[in-house]
Amino acid sequence: MGTHPQTCASALASFESAASGITGYYLSQCSEIALPLEIETKLSEAWPDFESLDRDAWAWVRAAITRNCAGRLLTYAFRMANLAVRTSNESHVYHGFFALVIDESFLDYRDVCCVACALYDAALRVGGRPNDLVRNAARYAAPRRRDVLLGWLGGADYTKNLNSMGFEAVQGENGFEYRMLTFVEMEKRVDWKRVDLRTGPH
Repeated sequence: MGTHPQTCASALASFESAASGITGYYLSQCSEIALPLEIETKLSEAWPDFESLDRDAWAWVRAAITRNCAGRLLTYAFRMANLAVRTSNESHVYHGFFALVIDESFLDYRDVCCVACALYDAALRVGGRPNDLVRNAARYAAPRRRDVLLGWLGGADYTKNLNSMGFEAVQGENGFEYRMLTFVEMEKRVDWKRVDLRTGPH
């Protein structure tokens, strides 16, 4: 018997509540927060429950997700890329990719692909298998999100290049970290008209 969807919805709600109370838990600021947080560890430990959900249960869970929760999951995913490199553990990469498949429609496809790029880079740095990790996580995604991830994975190489997708790898005060480029820096480096994700908005 699979996990009851309420268990998974409660895990997400607890994560959202805790993350919302942490100053700076956003993509642009989260590198300043210590890794990992207890709420992130608990969420990572909950993913096997999500993997056991059937289609109807997934629909129930996704209906309970808020836009705020989706945004916090995006930040979590990005932080998993940092944690993976710092600990040389590719399981954190999978946890990050899994966070990208939880919601169905709140996240902008460009944000998904940018964070996916950081996770892909992290997997390579720790000797992991990024293609397999993406595909394994994408099995649990809603159709549109799955198409975005697999379209990105099979797309041009530059869409998996950090600088092209809005990040750079640096040595921060707390060790290795991915830094998000400023809007001005991104405008100079990223040409979204060239990014063919097959299912991206037109």
